[in-house]
Amino acid sequence: MSHGQAKEIADDLVACGCGMPCDALQMVLDVLETYVGEGFCDSGLLEQRLLDSGTRYFVLYQLDRVALIEHGSSVPGWLTEKGRTFRNVLRNMGVEAFDRGILDYSTGEVVDCE
Repeated sequence: MSHGQAKEIADDLVACGCGMPCDALQMVLDVLETYVGEGFCDSGLLEQRLLDSGTRYFVLYQLDRVALIEHGSSVPGWLTEKGRTFRNVLRNMGVEAFDRGILDYSTGEVVDCE
């Protein structure tokens, strides 16, 4: 997955850099980290990370919408290859790389736009 593709996913999830996008992306990473082994969700771990069921399902629906997870007949389903890759990008680059500014894809550095 290119930096550009990862940025598109991050932008689709957090919309813009207003507010606290790093916190939101950290929560996405925390949820993606609950998919273990063959990519199936550890529901107990997910419930520890997102205590409120409404919040939990809203987040899962959004991850499904951008194809980071998919499900058969029930959510939370399983992690897709795109989800595994995006999780690894967030792990390796850190959520701060998507906080604001423009990501310079040649260097992987965020260029401050202020």
